[in-house]
Amino acid sequence: MYRLSQFLAVSGAIMLFTSFRFMGVVLLILAGVILFKNSDEKGNLNEGFKPDIEKERQAYMKRRTAQANTTSSLPKHTFLAYNNDILYEEVATRRDFHTMLTDTILANKTNSYTLTKKDSLGRIVGGLVTFTGEELDERGRDIKRGFYTRDNEARKNAQVPGFDLVKSEWVKLKDQPYPLYHRTHLVPYRFCLNDGEFESVLFTGTARLNSGFRADLKFIPNDETHAKNVRQIVQAVSSNAFAFSDSKRTQRLSLDDFERAVGDLVHRSAEAYNHTYKYGVECFYDNESLIPNRVLAVLTDVTDKKTLFAAVLENVI
Repeated sequence: MYRLSQFLAVSGAIMLFTSFRFMGVVLLILAGVILFKNSDEKGNLNEGFKPDIEKERQAYMKRRTAQANTTSSLPKHTFLAYNNDILYEEVATRRDFHTMLTDTILANKTNSYTLTKKDSLGRIVGGLVTFTGEELDERGRDIKRGFYTRDNEARKNAQVPGFDLVKSEWVKLKDQPYPLYHRTHLVPYRFCLNDGEFESVLFTGTARLNSGFRADLKFIPNDETHAKNVRQIVQAVSSNAFAFSDSKRTQRLSLDDFERAVGDLVHRSAEAYNHTYKYGVECFYDNESLIPNRVLAVLTDVTDKKTLFAAVLENVI
């Protein structure tokens, strides 16, 4: 309301020197009423009505400092392209990517996707996106408005290491066929707007890892079960960001659950919403298989230099 009264007063004062003098007077009176309603008997503005300028200045400087620090020691990046207005860059080694993923300070520019060159066996290593709360929400809104649409053909035609070896493995539950393996996004489509039509953003993940589907328990996840899991994740990581670093703790959780938890954590407060974040997944292999044995999913608040969660999930059926 304080900002509104400022706007009305300035607009009214300007209009006094135009042909809209009457409107200017009205705006000035309205600004005066707002200030009067939010003042005490001595004419002082009520506590909380006027914004804390010093607090705003400190928050601004904190964001500026974080942005300056995040780009100072980045591993070498190679520019790839812009895809759907998102910057794509690549680092050369797993070591560089792991540093990018786990370091609480280092981050690429916001609205960017950092990928890793495939390893010597042609396998997917990892990818991460850097974003603000506003950028994340804007992508969600654009998807709902139809500005971006899922591309099933691109996903089917993407070269996903190891998928051809297992794509015929299906199971039937309740008279419906379900695949046991998915072409799985390193980061979800709503974060990266990429269904595999550009670069290596997909790996071979089990249905259990990707969505929580459990053939052995005849369990098909739904929004209700995902919401329950998200609450569990947010509650646990609020006191211990590494609560799920042991894969025994994630046996009933999926990447989808952690991806949904990202939204809750980004919206945990008005201040946090304006922070810079990075979320990514790294694939790990125990042997020469083209299909990863497990993945590490990490969400970092770069502005606060704080890991919000680091979770290890097994890539099993």
